[in-house]
Amino acid sequence: MRSSLEDGRLQITAAAALLDRSRLVHWNADLARFIPVSRDIFEAACREVDPAFGRLICWMLFSAGAEFLAKGVCLTRGVDMRRHCDVPACPDGDIDEWAAEFLKEPSCGGTSETTYWHYGAVDHQDRTVAQTLQPRWGNPKGEESPPSCLRVAQNCG
Repeated sequence: MRSSLEDGRLQITAAAALLDRSRLVHWNADLARFIPVSRDIFEAACREVDPAFGRLICWMLFSAGAEFLAKGVCLTRGVDMRRHCDVPACPDGDIDEWAAEFLKEPSCGGTSETTYWHYGAVDHQDRTVAQTLQPRWGNPKGEESPPSCLRVAQNCG
C-alpha cells in the first residue's frame, strides 16, 4: 500500500482532473484555485457532454472530484481512514460454477486483499477531523478555535 502522503497526493490530483472535467468549476492559475462557472456556461457545456444526460454526468464528475479531494486532504494531513480487508478472489473460470460454489463456501476460490475507506468515528491522535483539517486559528490565549461551520459539524457528529 502507498504511504498516506503519496496516496493523498494522487487523490488530490485525481480530484483536480474530475473537478475540471465537471464543467462546474474551472482552474484559475493566477489565483491557484477553482472558480465556479456561471449557470449559462455550465448549461451550455453540459449539453456538449450529452444532450440528455450531460447535467447528470457533470454533477457526478463534480461529486466524485469532491470526494477524492476530501480523501486526499485527509491523507496528506495525517488522517488515514484506509483499512485492509480480504474479499473473495475474482472468478477465474465459469461464473455460474463459481457462484454456486461461493454460495456454499464463500472462501472456496481464495481471497485477495483490498483497501476500503472506513468512515466511522474518526479519532486520529486524539483529534477530530474538524480539528485535523482546520487551519491554525490562533487566538490571544494560544488556543485553536475552528470556524463556526466546523464547530457545528463537530457537534452534530
